[in-house]
Amino acid sequence: MWATPPSSDSAKLKACNPHPAHTSVHPELLLLFTLPFMPPLHQTETLSHTPLHRTAAFDVMLALALGAAHSIAFSYTSMWVLQMACVAGLAWQVSVVTPRRAALLGWLFGTAWLVCSTGWLFISMYRYGGLPATLAALAVLLLCSGLAIYIAVAMMGFAHWRSRQRVKNVSLFTALWLLAEIARGWVFTGFPWAASGYAHVDGPLATLAPWTGVYGVGAVAAGLGAWLGLSTSQRDRGVAALVIVVMMVALKGLGPGQFTQPTSTLRVSLLQGNVAQNEKFQPELLPNELQWTQQALLSATGDLVVAPETVIPLLPEQLDTAYWQSLLDHFQQGTQAVLLGLPLGNSAEGYTNSVAGVSVATRQQPGGIYRYD
Repeated sequence: MWATPPSSDSAKLKACNPHPAHTSVHPELLLLFTLPFMPPLHQTETLSHTPLHRTAAFDVMLALALGAAHSIAFSYTSMWVLQMACVAGLAWQVSVVTPRRAALLGWLFGTAWLVCSTGWLFISMYRYGGLPATLAALAVLLLCSGLAIYIAVAMMGFAHWRSRQRVKNVSLFTALWLLAEIARGWVFTGFPWAASGYAHVDGPLATLAPWTGVYGVGAVAAGLGAWLGLSTSQRDRGVAALVIVVMMVALKGLGPGQFTQPTSTLRVSLLQGNVAQNEKFQPELLPNELQWTQQALLSATGDLVVAPETVIPLLPEQLDTAYWQSLLDHFQQGTQAVLLGLPLGNSAEGYTNSVAGVSVATRQQPGGIYRYD
């Protein structure tokens, strides 16, 4: 059984109404009224005295479940409200436990969140990299559990610095969540995959993206979730949910705004090579693959031709001179432009998975291309 920090105050838990009133609000927004249903714990009570009888196993399983559910909104972006509801659940969990327990819960939440959001890494290593399934799964687990340390430290800091004032606690939770996400996306070159703001690309908070960026959107969502999760009564939680719903409706109505004005139309040709990923780099298949790519690029009719990542799977120096020169001449001397993916670099400076842009404007650029790494 986990005990809460000692305090001189005393309080009693209020029962939650399991049957909220009917409303015409969008079904997704109803989650904001109903999650988390569990009543808030005050710092004067031990977990063994709660109606839910919160054991260590319960909190561990709940943190893992919330973290896993948190990842759903990244695949099904219409469920953006679930992301905030899961953050509300995490905030509720760490609102009374010790810093050490908060760190564990944050770590479990973050690990489950990232493991469920980066399953493609297993496929990449196992199916295409030839790594045994056990090692591939272990590699993903170790990576995600390491990256989850950021959110663990954030939750530990919250439990250490939280106060009796809800506004300060919500602000503290939001700030620490933001710092954890920025650190994960920046330290040691970063791994920003599945930053929480991406769950809101189709939600009302996307209206804020031009001003705040993805980390700002994630911070606002975390703050709103924390406000709900840290509310100290059913009434406070209802007020928080109502304000959040009004805010979402207002942002949805405002929209992202207009920052540019169209002056003309642009025809775009999208090129997708029909090559299985496990055959893309096989030497015996490269000649036919490269020939098809060359013909498709040269015959495209759009003003802008866009080809995918490593559509040319070799360095320019590894290509036949006439092959690469034919592409440069075609796009540097005509009215079209091309963006194509290919590896660039050398052994001294390192190699990058890059995009090369070629048009009349790039003739004076090094190598005759615009390079984006």
